Amino acid sequence: MSPPLLKCGSKALFIVDGDKIEDMIAWNAIQKIVIETDDSGPLATDMFWVLSLPDRKVRIPSGSRGENKFMDHIQSWPGFDNEAVIQAAVCTDAREFTCWVLPITPSGGA
Repeated sequence: MSPPLLKCGSKALFIVDGDKIEDMIAWNAIQKIVIETDDSGPLATDMFWVLSLPDRKVRIPSGSRGENKFMDHIQSWPGFDNEAVIQAAVCTDAREFTCWVLPITPSGGA
């Protein structure tokens, strides 16, 4: 099975398998981005992007087509931790690396 295709739109990420859109994730719905690693590489995919949404998590294998454009997009977000990506890329153990968390803004009010 080949990895999915990631297509970055202005308002959403589309995950495409063949000619079918498997998932659409609004950029503004993402609350946290983590990279999960495991010890199954290099013969199997051992790194996954995990996007935390309000109601679910979406796991995307590293090496997916369109991953570079996806990374370009999320790396432009304020507070994105590129060092976490580098650490995940060289990790050979089962770990999690937090790359980005939705900033919490004060609600105002007194």
